[in-house]
Parts: sequence; C-alpha cells; structure tokens
Amino acid sequence: TSPFSYCDQLTEILVDATNPLYSSHNGILFNKTRSTLIQFPPGRLGEFEIPVSVDVIEDSAFRSCRLLTNVTMGGNVTSIGYSAFSGCSGLTTVTIGAGVTDIESSAFNGCDNLEAIEVAPANSSFSSLDGVLYDKARTSLIQCPSGLVGSFTIPASVTSIDTGSFSASANLTAIHVDAANSAFSSADGILFNNSKSNLIRCPIGKSGVVQIPAEVTNIYYSAFSGCKMLTAFNVDPANPEYGSLDGLLYDKSLTELIQCPLEKSGVVTLSAMVTRIFDGALSQCKHVTAIEVHSANPVFRSVDGVLFNKSLSMLIQYPGGKSGYAIIPASVINLGWAFDGRDDLAGLVFLGNWPTTVYFSSGTSVPFQHFDGAIGFSDLGSQVVLNMGPESPVKLWLLENGYPYDAKVTSDMSGNGVSLLMAYALNLAPRSNLASSMPLAELDGELLSITFYAASAGITYRVQTTGDLDAWTTDGVSISPPDSGGFRTASVPASDTARFIRLVVSE
Repeated sequence: TSPFSYCDQLTEILVDATNPLYSSHNGILFNKTRSTLIQFPPGRLGEFEIPVSVDVIEDSAFRSCRLLTNVTMGGNVTSIGYSAFSGCSGLTTVTIGAGVTDIESSAFNGCDNLEAIEVAPANSSFSSLDGVLYDKARTSLIQCPSGLVGSFTIPASVTSIDTGSFSASANLTAIHVDAANSAFSSADGILFNNSKSNLIRCPIGKSGVVQIPAEVTNIYYSAFSGCKMLTAFNVDPANPEYGSLDGLLYDKSLTELIQCPLEKSGVVTLSAMVTRIFDGALSQCKHVTAIEVHSANPVFRSVDGVLFNKSLSMLIQYPGGKSGYAIIPASVINLGWAFDGRDDLAGLVFLGNWPTTVYFSSGTSVPFQHFDGAIGFSDLGSQVVLNMGPESPVKLWLLENGYPYDAKVTSDMSGNGVSLLMAYALNLAPRSNLASSMPLAELDGELLSITFYAASAGITYRVQTTGDLDAWTTDGVSISPPDSGGFRTASVPASDTARFIRLVVSE
C-alpha cells in the first residue's frame, strides 16, 4: 500500500525540483523521468488522462481515489501494477491503451461503480466485450467490472477464468454460460465447470437459497465469498461429498461445517457430531445472534451463545448479530480473529489476563476492559484500555445486560420505577417492563406475605414491616429458607388495623 493511499483530502503532491529520484506534474507524483506514475492524489476529483510519458502505473498508484470518475491511459503504458485502481469507488470507466501488456491481480478490485473496462482495438494482449476484460483471443476472462448489474453470460470461447474475476461484482445476480462453451456451465445463475463437478463461483448479488446439485464434488474456497444475501444452502441428497442441515453447508457426514449463509438470522445450532468448523464459516454472518452447541459435542461448546472450544481456552466465534459488551472468560488464551471488524461492540471485557493470541486486521476502536490484578494490558500502545477496579457480580451483570460497569445502580434506567440494583437482586431482565414483574404482597388469613428471588450474589435482602408507613422494622418478620429456585417468602402477622410490608435490597 502506498503511504498516500488513505489521505482522502490530499489533492496535490509537490516535489522539490532538486530531488534526484522523484518529480511531480500537476500535483501528481512520478519518478524523475515521469515514466512511472507513483501516486495520484486520493482527494482529486473528476477525470484523468495518463500522460504519454508514462509506461508503468505503480502498485496502488490510484488506490482509494474515490472521487476519480474516468481514466484514459496514454498509448505508452505497458504495465498496470497490483491494486493500482483498487477502491476507486467513483470510477465508472477505464480505457486501456494499445501498449498495455501486463495487468497485475486486483488492479480494479473494489471499484464499486466501474461499469466498463474498455480496451483499445490495437492492443495485442487484451480485449474487451460488453465492458468485460479478456485476453486478446477471449479465451481467458480476466475481470468482470464491479459495477456490472444483473446477469452476465460467459462467451463460448472462454476456457479459463482468473481467480477473483467476479470477487468484487456486488450487483451481479447471475452468471450464465453460452451453451457452446466446452469448459464451463451454469445452473440457477451459479458458475460450474462443464460437468458441474466443480462449483466455481456464486455471484455476489445472488439472494435466497443456493441449490447444490448431486454432481458437485468440489466447491472452490472462495465460491461464496461476499455473498451477503444467501439465506440457505440446499444440497441434493444424492450428492456424495456434501450435505446441508438447517440451511448450513456441511460435508456429507455432517461433521464438518463448511459455510453458514451470510443472511441467516437468529440462532445457529451445532449438533454433537460437528468436529470441525472451516475458517470463516461463521465470521461474516452479521444476523446470527447466538451459536448454540449440543452438550455432548466433544470439540466445541457455547456459553451465552458464544462459540468456544471444549476447554474454553479459545473463543472461536462471537456471533455477528450479538451486540453490547463481549465478556471473555479468564480461561481464554486465544481469541484469534474472533473480534476482527467488530467496532460496533461496546467493549471487550476480559475476566482474566490479556490472551496470548489476538489478531485484528487493522486495529480496533473498541475499548479493552479488565478488573484489578489482570496483567498484559499495559503494553497495548494507543488502544483504549479501561481498568474497572475490583471485580463484582453487579458489575458483571451490568455489562452482560449492555450497561457500563460503572452505571449508577440506584438509577431507574427502564423508566418504570425500578432501579437497576433491584432488577439485579430479583434476577429480572432490566430492559423489560419491570413494574409488572415486581413481587406483590398477599394477604392470606392473618398473614401478610411476599415471595421474592433472593439468590443474587453480593446482595443483602431485608423485609421490613410497619403499621403507619413511618417506622419500618424487621421485628416480627419471618422468612422461609430459599427453595430450589432461590425464592424465599417473608411473612408478618396482619392482625393490626393497618399493616404494610416491603423488600429492601443493598450491596
């Protein structure tokens, strides 16, 4: 990546005239002889025609130039570097000159609005048809423009397709193949080899259910990459290699989870048979709120809908649709990539020390939170780290319910007259209608009683009584032992003309 790639407001790059290696012209960075275009300012707006002096477009030269709309290459350009135009979301048309003989991979990835890649007819290495880039003979399909909308038909002449040809075509809903093509075929808008034994690519814009035929014995690794609108996989029962259950794609024996459709929502349940989960199988499922695992599974387990290995030493996947504070058990030493890209979370709460293995592709803005005594958090550079002080059950409960650890527990966050502390003490969901869930006093003969949950850690429960709503006391109140559910009943004689009873809780 160029050091200027993400300088979104940069409109001009100037070079001192005495610099022996670099030069600039019209605010664009070149080598000294202007034969290599090194960097186009990312903040520059509009069209651009590459000067005739340029024969090489450097790697990432136009990367993330989001305001660039059209590029025409001078006749002397021979080489387009790796990711040269990657991320140019405003680019709608690229015209490749007659002299270009080399185009590196990912040159046009992420150009979301690129509708056409045109090639000069005199070019001896490349050609284009309907805005799609091919080699000269059109036997190799090199790049389908990202902005292509709807369906696309592969010509009969194509015998090879470059890896990543369709990897950025977000609006492509179907890939068809000319009936005369001897190398490829399609079914339900999905690309296969001619015999349908290899499932090569599902178009990114396809939605709904994917039908996998009985003939398929191999699914390419990136076949479903970026397909955010798939709801289910349905494998033909006669298929010898693959199977499906609850819309998820497995191997035939249902022991290896290959892919969860990215649009799947709610709960994903893994049976006791699942012993392997492919990398990335669950990582982009933004609507899955919980991953549950059968208790007899020998390899995996779930805690509060989060996927771990059996020993809880590795947090494998935090559900993409689960929000709030992610609470990480003290036993976890490996987070892997579980939280990569999850900047939407309120915080990562570590109940133990900093894990030995954690990866983020480009850092994270989510604060790391820990309790007193945890180690390993002092060397995390500019990362936001919060020490929450001594660990307590109330703090954990607040975090589990999406509140900051230091929220004022005497406050009424739900707005119906019940404090957070009372909700915790009574084991109630604090964001529900608590007023309708509060314990009520009942008169049974000559006894006034109240039944309440009394097993929340760190809480002192007291039941008081009064006859005048002024002098409250615990005298005369009898309380039963807790039952199997943690409930107790407090009673007081109600022989007086007026008798009242109330529950008081405190930390």
